[in-house]
Amino acid sequence: LRTDQTLDGAATASVAVTGSGTIGAPVALTASASGNLGAATIRGGALSAEARQRTLGSTVRAETVLIAPSGRALGGGTVSATAVANAQGWGVQDGSATLLAVQAHAGLTEAELGAVLQYAPAPIAFTATAVSNSVSASGANAAQSHAIDQSMTGQRTQAAAFAAVGNGWNATTVATAAANTTALANQGGALDAAVLQSNTAYVRAQGELSAFDFGRGGAFATGVGNATSLTAAGPYVGLALDQTN
Repeated sequence: LRTDQTLDGAATASVAVTGSGTIGAPVALTASASGNLGAATIRGGALSAEARQRTLGSTVRAETVLIAPSGRALGGGTVSATAVANAQGWGVQDGSATLLAVQAHAGLTEAELGAVLQYAPAPIAFTATAVSNSVSASGANAAQSHAIDQSMTGQRTQAAAFAAVGNGWNATTVATAAANTTALANQGGALDAAVLQSNTAYVRAQGELSAFDFGRGGAFATGVGNATSLTAAGPYVGLALDQTN
């Protein structure tokens, strides 16, 4: 299997809600923008695959806005914005896979969230996530061998979540920005990976929450240039990792 994906332009998504009054059910607002997405799975066989994804100075941006200064969200809910420039996922069950993923982003990845709400007596979460390059894999009774090359050379990877709640019983804002991420998991067989990650762009995550009355509140921000994780239960795990930021 071989796939080649190129984004030459902008990929944007936006959600904007303004209003007042009371909502009894949980609020669900989501904006999700993606540049190149790829996924492949195999069961009971062998997979040899190569996936290449790139953007040509492209902007990938998601924005979610909730403006309800007199609004009451009785059921709480989730409000989110997610922007991902390149993402490749693999799945292997009762088989084996030899996999190559090459990702290059030369543009901007941005997720922005802004919310104003009067009253939320149930848990409500405001989340902004921006990822420029992402590779993930999962395996069960499987053997996996990976070669991964990720590079971010564009303007920035940025996530920002801002929320103001007049009375919030349990409110959180979470902002996560990552230039390159690789997450591999496997059970039952060998997991071997060679990962090269390079980031020369600005990375920023900012989360802010304000409330006049609150029971529990939290604001969290995580920014990372390069991140790699391997989780395995099997006879062998091998990792060759080279990160530059």
